[in-house]
Amino acid sequence: MGSIFCKERDKEKEGKEFTFIVGTVIFAVMAWKELRYGTGWMPYFVLGSIFFSIGFVLPSVGFIAKRALEKLGESLGHIATPIVLLFIYWCSIVPVGVLQRFFGRDELMIRRKKGLKSYWIPLDNSKNKGNYYTPF
Repeated sequence: MGSIFCKERDKEKEGKEFTFIVGTVIFAVMAWKELRYGTGWMPYFVLGSIFFSIGFVLPSVGFIAKRALEKLGESLGHIATPIVLLFIYWCSIVPVGVLQRFFGRDELMIRRKKGLKSYWIPLDNSKNKGNYYTPF
């Protein structure tokens, strides 16, 4: 029975922390907007006050909001990560391959030369002590 109460306290603590952090960020945006532009601070003040009030009165609601925001972030991450990786691939790997092909480089040596029966590259079979220290 003690573990249930412990978990409830942890949920309340996480809910309070989340609502206080979000409320503080909203108040910071309000202060920045007031200092920068001189107007438009009232909606931020109301929203920040709501978050602080929820943190004091109903911290479990803050915990639910935190979990919902985590799930939203995870879903967006599943969508955005492949897009970002595709963009990085197209901006870094593809241009290198296109330039190498343009200049006739064959890094993997996969172009078959006429008259060869296989891709086998003969190696030097000399076995001396130096080859074992630096094998490649």
